[in-house]
Amino acid sequence: MERLFQMRNKMTFTRFGFLLFFLASSHHGMPSPEATHDHGENATETTPDHASGAEGRVKIQDIEGFQHKLEKLIEKTYSTSQFFYCCDLMRLYVARFPASDKNDLYLSDLRNVKSTLLARGRDSLAKANSADQRLVQFSMRRVNSGRRGPSRNQALEDEALRLARGDETLANGYLGDYDVAVGKYLEAAVYLSAHCLIFPNSKDNSQILGNAAKSAEIAGLPLLEIEMRLRLLRRNAGQVAFSSAEILSEKARRQSRYFIAINVLDRFLKQDYSHPKAGPGFVLSGDIHELAGCYEAAAAKYNQALLWCGDMKRINYSENNDTNGFTLEIAAIQRRANLSIGYALLTEAKRRHLRESTAVFAGKLHDQAIAKFEKLVKSVKPGSRESLNFLLGLARARVESARYKQSHSSVLGHDEIQDAYARCIPVCESYLRVMDLGFTSDENAYPSVIRHDRHEVAFVLMEALFAIGKTELGEGMFFKYFISPTDRGNSKWRALAKTKIAVRLVSTGDYLMAYPLLSEVVQEAREAGLRDVGFAAALMQGICISKLNPTVNSRAVFGAFNIGEGPGTNQVSGAQLVRDAYLSALSILNDPSVKNSIDYPVEFRGLFQENIVEELVAEFRNELKYLETGWDPLDLSGRKALLVEALSNVNPEKSPFNPNSLLVTAFLKAQR
Repeated sequence: MERLFQMRNKMTFTRFGFLLFFLASSHHGMPSPEATHDHGENATETTPDHASGAEGRVKIQDIEGFQHKLEKLIEKTYSTSQFFYCCDLMRLYVARFPASDKNDLYLSDLRNVKSTLLARGRDSLAKANSADQRLVQFSMRRVNSGRRGPSRNQALEDEALRLARGDETLANGYLGDYDVAVGKYLEAAVYLSAHCLIFPNSKDNSQILGNAAKSAEIAGLPLLEIEMRLRLLRRNAGQVAFSSAEILSEKARRQSRYFIAINVLDRFLKQDYSHPKAGPGFVLSGDIHELAGCYEAAAAKYNQALLWCGDMKRINYSENNDTNGFTLEIAAIQRRANLSIGYALLTEAKRRHLRESTAVFAGKLHDQAIAKFEKLVKSVKPGSRESLNFLLGLARARVESARYKQSHSSVLGHDEIQDAYARCIPVCESYLRVMDLGFTSDENAYPSVIRHDRHEVAFVLMEALFAIGKTELGEGMFFKYFISPTDRGNSKWRALAKTKIAVRLVSTGDYLMAYPLLSEVVQEAREAGLRDVGFAAALMQGICISKLNPTVNSRAVFGAFNIGEGPGTNQVSGAQLVRDAYLSALSILNDPSVKNSIDYPVEFRGLFQENIVEELVAEFRNELKYLETGWDPLDLSGRKALLVEALSNVNPEKSPFNPNSLLVTAFLKAQR
């Protein structure tokens, strides 16, 4: 029986090695030429004694034939170390043929498998627990907190160096001990989880499941950990603690196992509706439903949270506990659930924009979201800080409704679109007024989330003013809310606000004023995760230079003079500056550190595309004229198709612009 668990000495457990081992053992087995059995005959000598069909399927004629075939199959799986399959077959045999002489042997084998798995798992766990746990605990704290920053290995190296007080040799020793400990936890996870899977009804599985889950967590096997914790939850017939359900649902959510998380929370919520944590449980379940894309189900969970709040208020009042902390908690859950219902409606409406068949229903959902937030705003004292979150939701709902109508401008009238944007203005002004009254004028004193929300509402106000034709007033809002000497950080909304002004300047042909603003947009878009916006702005930079057609002192005029360069480098041609701008645009697409945000207004998706197409057409026509006058392959002085040259190097998968639709292919064909 010992040979059933033999492995090659050179085999080491890794995360992927474990998974391969686990799957192979479960389904295909681990063939080993050394693994033999002593059940009466060698498995390699067994052959079917019954008739087989045309496709090689064994036809069992009677119950004796089935018993004989089952014995042969047990011998085969035993010899090839398929112990998952083998144990199942032995249990089936004992249950089906209780009077067989081989039952004692099979039961002995099952007990041996069970004891061996358990002994090896406990031994590995004991060795792992006896090791230095400082780096293990540091790693687990970092994983459970969801902390971002340096890579996991780098963070461990830094912590080991800190523990060693700068001694690199000692730090390397700590790291080596950590690797050994994690390896032991991995072995413990393998053996203990195998024990729980093969013998699910073992009376001591409650403790073993907990140890297997802990070992899998430390070894970096989150899905195995979730499976073990789920089995432990199902095994406990008593009450499920909210803390356990919350932790398990969060772990499942991190692995995008949303429905596992939902089922765990539902198990807790069904057992005790009056539990003090049932309200947060309903809200958390709604959040996970929303992540899974089930917006109607999410709204239903939030409504259940509101019903729970009403019931708890009545119970609390009847017990004369109206002034305790639980009342405040109920009020907070009620606000959170109400906000979440509005945002669930808004998210579903935005999702339906993308599908032509359901776009008509998006307008109704927008109206429902607006009505929900308006009701919430009216439920609190006007101008209070408590109204901020409700006003923010109403501003977002109104502007999304206006953008929806703008996207259907071919169907809706111009007055209806302007009216939708005009309704955004008083909401934004109320929000910003409450912010100015409730917080200090120094933006650095704001929490980062509130500062970001303030910028978002200021951008919505600016967008609405632009939409109704009050451009100068909109730009005044830009200088009031986005140009602050105390606000040092960059935000997505500031970059988009500058982009909006740059679009106006370009549309009026004021390329000289647009150029420095575009330079700022390119830099801020990189930092804010607006890759597509930065790419389009960099291309527009080059087009602005091309339109202005500078010839002398170009680098000094456009503020691109490098200190390290000599004075002679100041004489840079305009064509070189254009080329540099286009190269900057390509570098944004190719830089892996520049992320791409998908959460910004749809009007910026096709930023400057008309200007880019116009410039491409101009270069295309210029090239045709050049070809008509006669082509000299050695004379390249008159040929400056720089934009086509840049866009021909764009990877369409990384760009919002498809070179084929921008006449690049047509130009290259004509050039050839």
